[in-house]
Amino acid sequence: MIKRELTAILLTGLVFLTACIQQTPIDIEKANKAGKIDSLVVRPPELELTSGKIVNTGESPLVLLGQADNKRASILVQLNKLPDSSIVESAELHLITFSSLGDTVGEARATVHRVLQPWEESIVTFEQFANQYDPQPMSETTIVPADTDTVVFRIDPQLMTSWIDSTVENYGIYIKIDQANFLKQFYSINSVQKQPFLRVRYRKIGTDTTLLAEFTPTADAFIFEETEPLPEGPLYVSDGDDYRTLLKFDLSVIPKFATINRAQLVLTIDSTRSFLSESDGHVFDVFRLTEVSLDPINAVLDTANAVNSTGGVALTSTEFLGLDITQQVQNWTFGLNENFGMLLVSRRPERELYRVAFYSTKTDSSKAPYLKIYYTIPADAQSGE
Repeated sequence: MIKRELTAILLTGLVFLTACIQQTPIDIEKANKAGKIDSLVVRPPELELTSGKIVNTGESPLVLLGQADNKRASILVQLNKLPDSSIVESAELHLITFSSLGDTVGEARATVHRVLQPWEESIVTFEQFANQYDPQPMSETTIVPADTDTVVFRIDPQLMTSWIDSTVENYGIYIKIDQANFLKQFYSINSVQKQPFLRVRYRKIGTDTTLLAEFTPTADAFIFEETEPLPEGPLYVSDGDDYRTLLKFDLSVIPKFATINRAQLVLTIDSTRSFLSESDGHVFDVFRLTEVSLDPINAVLDTANAVNSTGGVALTSTEFLGLDITQQVQNWTFGLNENFGMLLVSRRPERELYRVAFYSTKTDSSKAPYLKIYYTIPADAQSGE
């Protein structure tokens, strides 16, 4: 199944950068105006740092369930739109599949539990939730990585009736797995279409007529725990744990008065340490730092000027990325901005659990990030005028 909905939303307005690094400059002035065209490579980075922190996923158009890579994901769902003065006969939560990550075979046992404390979609994380659920499952469902349209999770009708008559506090449900080799992706309530829905069969108190109602949950989120730390060495940009990479290059080798025709940040992807979809893009930005920092998470960035933002897409088939940072390098060269370095940041860190890993000087110096710069020295500068 082609997943067009989220990919179209996510990638609208972005420039897809090819995996092949072109070796000729673009938008170069004619030689009789700009002087001789030269190029140089700046390597290795003067500074390369990477670190991350877990972020809330409440705004994601997806919710994830399962285990893959180094993460185990669960789902929280809040159900408040219940029929008043009613007795529930059956209730089913329907989650519609987007795709899967990890193994393409196997299965996992998913269980549904009552949540024991209030939670907020906009702030909840695995650590903040702190396993506040009833360990006794009310139902279980087998999930598989295959691209099935809908997975149904049964909810205890007696529990829902007790929510309606307020004899039990309604904090929603928690869906978890014990072990899996894949992450199942479902559309969340933030999806433009294909939202999850609750199907309830019920009867009003004092009547025998069974009624049917369907409605969308009022809140949902996926939370996850890290089962093991990421290997040290590569440079990471990721979703969920929001890894960021800080890079700085010594630009003193660029001649004075040089006009930067093109500057490209070249990154080599370490596919063995990356965790990416076969079809869905992972998008990240490049921002200029506005002050000295050795902390990728809290570095102060120039986010106001759109020229500092460069869209990049990394898929499993991509080996290299060449990111256009011409304007940034030109401003540094002319002294319009001081060179504190740049930060690679996931565009939507709360959306998914994708991760792209790049080779660093520690893992393979021949594949570490570098700058490819094309420049010209104006004729008047060359002649000493």
